[in-house]
Amino acid sequence: MKFKIIENKNGEIFPQWNILLDLYIKSFLDIFCTHDKINKNDMIEIIEYTLLCDFLECSNYAELFMIFNLYTKDYQNEFLKVFEKLFINNMIDFYINDEEQYTLTHYMKEDKYQVWKYFMDNYIYKERFYVDSFLVASWDNPNSWDKYNINAIISPKGEKYFNEILAPKFYNKYKDLEVEIDDKGNIIRWIGEINR
Repeated sequence: MKFKIIENKNGEIFPQWNILLDLYIKSFLDIFCTHDKINKNDMIEIIEYTLLCDFLECSNYAELFMIFNLYTKDYQNEFLKVFEKLFINNMIDFYINDEEQYTLTHYMKEDKYQVWKYFMDNYIYKERFYVDSFLVASWDNPNSWDKYNINAIISPKGEKYFNEILAPKFYNKYKDLEVEIDDKGNIIRWIGEINR
């Protein structure tokens, strides 16, 4: 089976993905790793593109539980670097679901890096995105955070960045590239080229 990396600007990666391949391939990042011309910076860009694309496909917000389950431990460091960059550069923010509270950035008016560290230490490193607590959450009480009550949202700045800079660049880079994969998830060959 042949799969185009991307078919249109702002489109999802591998739009014709065969769901049966999910049995064999844990992350599509494992596929990109097999290309000899895709480096670490490319992988970070692929993660960034996928994250922002997911936000926009889900009406500008994303369930963090679903996002964290997309990435295996192999790519966790790159994933966290991208998340940090997007947050610190005001392209995404976090909010409490089912509460009329401010976003995390608005609630905690400290240095942006300190806010990120607070969120990372209390939500990501403690893997609160796996917890089913069903508690009423507040930013002051990280023990109340769980996979249902904390989500992320893309900002207007993030949406503009994705639509005007990242998506056109990404599409032009990968529009001529396909991968052939057998029905067991083995990469047979890459077809086409990356446009640098």
